[in-house]
Amino acid sequence: MSTILESILYFILAFFPVVLIHEAGHMLAAKLLGIEVKRFSVGFGKRLFGARRGETDYCVSMIPLGGYVRLAGDDQPGPLREQRHHLLAHPRLHRLLVYVAGPLANLILALIIYCGVYWAGFEELYYEPVIGRVVEELPEGQASPAAAAGLRAGDRVLTLDGEPVESWSELTQGVIMNTGGEFDLTVERGGEELTLTVTPYSNPELGYGQIGVGPRIEPVITRLTDEAAATGLRPSDRIVAFNGSEIGELGDLQGALAAAVEDGAEEVELMVRGDDGERELTAPPALFSNGEQVIIGGSVRRIEPGLLAGVGLAADETYAQLENTYGGLELMITGALGVKENLASVISIAYVSGRIAQQGLTAFLRFVAGLSVILAIFNLLPIFPLDGGHLALLLTEMIRRRPVPPLVQRGFAYLGILLIGGLFILAIYSDISRLFF
Repeated sequence: MSTILESILYFILAFFPVVLIHEAGHMLAAKLLGIEVKRFSVGFGKRLFGARRGETDYCVSMIPLGGYVRLAGDDQPGPLREQRHHLLAHPRLHRLLVYVAGPLANLILALIIYCGVYWAGFEELYYEPVIGRVVEELPEGQASPAAAAGLRAGDRVLTLDGEPVESWSELTQGVIMNTGGEFDLTVERGGEELTLTVTPYSNPELGYGQIGVGPRIEPVITRLTDEAAATGLRPSDRIVAFNGSEIGELGDLQGALAAAVEDGAEEVELMVRGDDGERELTAPPALFSNGEQVIIGGSVRRIEPGLLAGVGLAADETYAQLENTYGGLELMITGALGVKENLASVISIAYVSGRIAQQGLTAFLRFVAGLSVILAIFNLLPIFPLDGGHLALLLTEMIRRRPVPPLVQRGFAYLGILLIGGLFILAIYSDISRLFF
């Protein structure tokens, strides 16, 4: 129960500031342009409480799934359009600025958060892009993409389609973003550089591409929680044996762990080697199952770029998040990425918020920044009532040089509401299926 409450709390801390900034962007743009803001609401539906300041009612509403800004005259044609403080009485450029101000505010928020993270400095756990194992065959019987391309254990990945690859996570992200296509991998093998063409396999269970490789990770404990330390484990311990099985690398440990879980073992026997020699310990297998209580392998590096370099890195990370979000959305629209497997609702956001918060303040702030970028991109979809839907109608009006007929506007609005409702139901269903079944 406490875990659920913590997830809800961290969801509030992550989601609502992002929504507040988004709606504040719309509100500030409107006020600066002389457009009356009638209501600034966090949440939808019935107004719960709030306060009026000047022309604007600032309030919290019943359904905590977003927010909205109500502008004077935004849905009232006719004589009201002539009133100078009404939205529709303003030039089209003013209206365009109001619509894009929300997503722009989210991107600025992400940039500010990333700047703060880099200026403060942080420790980062990363894995070298060195292939530790290659899956020879897929479940269907054909050769895996990695095996077909000629990749081997020990290959160090240098570039993916010409872009440098500095960590295993960058390689994984590159593979996902090329789902449904192919890419060139340049690897170092025996002192020589080779370029191989790889076509990812679209995993139907995960909904994105894989090539059938795993990293080379030594079974050395990098970090652990106090609960894990109570068993006698220590940072830098190397796991030599797990329930009698010799452990050579992380894949061996994962196999032994899966066998122990399948057998229903409540405790497992460990042989570890530390600074004081080898020791025998017992521990519950759950400590190793979620990758949070005991972190194995990788290297910890301190990132402290300084003021100016920090701004550059923050801008790079904001752009990378923007590119990945847009690319992932494009792949879902084209069908290369499974929508059901990759669409997330507030349930997933709350679950992930709680898990990431356990990794520390830096990880949580970066998660909030990423969420802010996702919200910006999502709101630019040309679907009513999202900002992108308003922009689509406005751009059509600018091209035609006259308003879109009311009947077309209503049809566009009804279609958008149906699409958003369908996506919401699908996301809820997908989250419940993934997390609880």
